[in-house]
Amino acid sequence: MAFAMLVEPADEQHGLALLSRVPALNGQTSDVLDRASHWIRALCPGDPGRPWGTLQPDRLAERLVGRRLLTRPHLATAVLDSPDLTDPQAARLLAFVTRAAGHPPLRETLAPQVTLMCGAHLPGWPSPRWTPPPRWRSPSR
Repeated sequence: MAFAMLVEPADEQHGLALLSRVPALNGQTSDVLDRASHWIRALCPGDPGRPWGTLQPDRLAERLVGRRLLTRPHLATAVLDSPDLTDPQAARLLAFVTRAAGHPPLRETLAPQVTLMCGAHLPGWPSPRWTPPPRWRSPSR
């Protein structure tokens, strides 16, 4: 369930591919992955076209994910290392776990873990394009 809060798959096939990256589901049959996806959907219905949504309010989902990452730190890394994860999804995942690390009961233990996770994965992403503003010229006197 914590994994499902980390990503928003584009469609059912993408969701199944991402679910297969969860260590407990890795190597499972498509039937098992499909049942896991349906179970998540029953608990957290998604927008039309999406296999599942997230817990509401967001703070509840952040707290759930933060507590899971404390006991299973490899969960987010397995997802981040997935070739099926898009850059926007990876950015959302890192933003999500960063917010989770800000919760007072999790801050001391989760924040260092999230810092390492961001440091390990952010350098591999392309830098955002930035165009410097044109130079300002002072008016001639």
